Amino acid sequence: MQLYTMPGVGLPPKPRGHVEKVLKNPGFYFNHSETILSLGLEHLLGESKRPIIHVRRWLGDEEFRELLEIADYLGRSPSSGSLFAINPSKIIERGYDEEYVGEVVKKASPGISEKELEEIIGYVREKISGSHPKAILRSQGSRLVIEPRGFLGSYIEDIRGLLRYDRSGKVFVTYPAYYVKVKEHLVSRGVRVEDRTGFSMDRYLPIKPSVSVKLREYQEEAVSAWVANNYRGIVSLPTGSGKTVVGVAAVARKPVWVLVVAFTREQMLQWRDHFIRMASIRPEHVGLYYSDEKRIAPITIATYQTAFRHIDKLYPYFPMVIIDEVHHLP
Repeated sequence: MQLYTMPGVGLPPKPRGHVEKVLKNPGFYFNHSETILSLGLEHLLGESKRPIIHVRRWLGDEEFRELLEIADYLGRSPSSGSLFAINPSKIIERGYDEEYVGEVVKKASPGISEKELEEIIGYVREKISGSHPKAILRSQGSRLVIEPRGFLGSYIEDIRGLLRYDRSGKVFVTYPAYYVKVKEHLVSRGVRVEDRTGFSMDRYLPIKPSVSVKLREYQEEAVSAWVANNYRGIVSLPTGSGKTVVGVAAVARKPVWVLVVAFTREQMLQWRDHFIRMASIRPEHVGLYYSDEKRIAPITIATYQTAFRHIDKLYPYFPMVIIDEVHHLP
């Protein structure tokens, strides 16, 4: 531990307990005047003039840890108590906002004046507003986890309805189905995204399918509209009008790994036959994920029930999903 001292300033006994464990930052120990204390803090903090929190009571382990997540421990003075300097980098890194910092400070130092508290909150707000937040995306079971490194606040306002805040983990969670939408939105708002999901939007098929039949005018219109809508949409056509053909043609336009979810076993087999017969797809590139036969392939076809039960195993592989008879979804 590096310890700064000043001439004529003595050191108290070595700290004990949990304070000793966390005392890693350079700090001062004083047993003399407040004047010397002020000089020491100015030397340590430089020109940044970070707000100082004075804690004049004993802190429990949890309270001490909470403070260390937003501030640096500077030491203890008999007249001022334990001293902590607000650390904006820690606050931004952990994604805290000024309100949370204010709550932690008031809890640790109940006697703080409203003016001092407002100064701390204002300081934190200013530092947060000038930073560029970061978000880490992780795949966790059946959840997509967004771990903020910086205050996301207004950056996620337009997609807040898709997210749920997990207070225990201090992260946002959503369904993996929203992966593309969430990531594209964050990037478009200037958030630095670190993608640790392992998902890939460029997982292309081994061969490029080519549809052997000429699409009818309304089928071509449906596929073109889907492409124009950034490869998203719902195709609504009457029974027998060739929706499966539209789906096969869509895969030919966007030849990435695809999961097809069918309502019945018969429909599942129909999809397989269409891919092999109409799009020149080799049988080994089409896998059925059903009953005892559960084979993941570049084109995988499953029933609703099987896909739902095994979604944790399936979703990391496929940047594209086709759901047949989508009106059956709850």
